[in-house]
Amino acid sequence: AARSAVGEALKGRREKFILQSHISSVWKNGQYERSRDLNDVKEAFEDSLRRLGTDYIDVIVEAGPSSGFLKEIRRSGKYGMMKCNWGLDYDDPENMTSPFKNGNNYNFFATATQPDLFDEDGTLTYFNLLEKAGSIPTTQHEERYQAYAEAEAYLINHAIALPFGSDTAGYTASRLNPFEAQFAATGLATCRYKGQHLLDKPMSTDEYYDAYDQWEEELAAQSK
Repeated sequence: AARSAVGEALKGRREKFILQSHISSVWKNGQYERSRDLNDVKEAFEDSLRRLGTDYIDVIVEAGPSSGFLKEIRRSGKYGMMKCNWGLDYDDPENMTSPFKNGNNYNFFATATQPDLFDEDGTLTYFNLLEKAGSIPTTQHEERYQAYAEAEAYLINHAIALPFGSDTAGYTASRLNPFEAQFAATGLATCRYKGQHLLDKPMSTDEYYDAYDQWEEELAAQSK
């Protein structure tokens, strides 16, 4: 009733207000309970949006303590959402699953209790999907990628995991020409200085993009 009243008050002026709403709080058996089950969360959240008469809420990011963050927030689990900063070390889908494997900080399945997250033998379905995918030889690219795609889909459908962005490199004012450096799509090869020369002055944006165009042309020529 309270949310419906708020929805009535917001009609015609939603954009003038900042709205917050519970994400993991669901109404069950006449009372609010916390749940990490995606289906419960989606149903409760959609009901909240419907009562509020809106199709979105405003997410407010609150800063954590200036000291003791790991102990106070991360290790104690006092957060609702955490950004996973992860860079690939090698070109294989297994490397993308590392943050979510059992024992890692981004993994929540190890503490799961919902029966539908387990196989008949009592083991977690997600971990079994990872094990199955990892057992496929790397020479069987199509089959291996498909198996990891199934595991990824399961992760997204059964946990609040949002694949929302990817960071890429770009122009940086520097006395180094990055296109002289070693290159690899993954790993730390681009962080090495071997083969680079120190310039007399920092590269301008025009010089950077000219060098970038030349680098792409040479790369395309080599791949023919």
